[in-house]
Amino acid sequence: MADSPLDSALDFIYSFIDYEKKRDPHVKIIWDLKRVDLLLEKLGNPHLKSKTVHIAGSKGKGSTAAMVASVLTKAGYTTGLYTSPHLHFFTSAFLQRTYPR
Repeated sequence: MADSPLDSALDFIYSFIDYEKKRDPHVKIIWDLKRVDLLLEKLGNPHLKSKTVHIAGSKGKGSTAAMVASVLTKAGYTTGLYTSPHLHFFTSAFLQRTYPR
């Protein structure tokens, strides 16, 4: 049985090394956003063209994000929710809710 396109894509994604889990101790890591800022600038700063809530921290991000998305959806906004890592399936990390105003 042939793999589905999703299975092939997941195999490709999972083929990369997770440098958060496996680091080369001889390589100095620079924790800044200069390269990300440069990339975003070259792309025309797309992140500034939509209203976004970015939730960061060590505990409770998933439940906080779900609550914010739920409140905004109930208020009539179209919401998109992305969580990482995914909980059960790769596609479960994405959720879009659209309700008429």
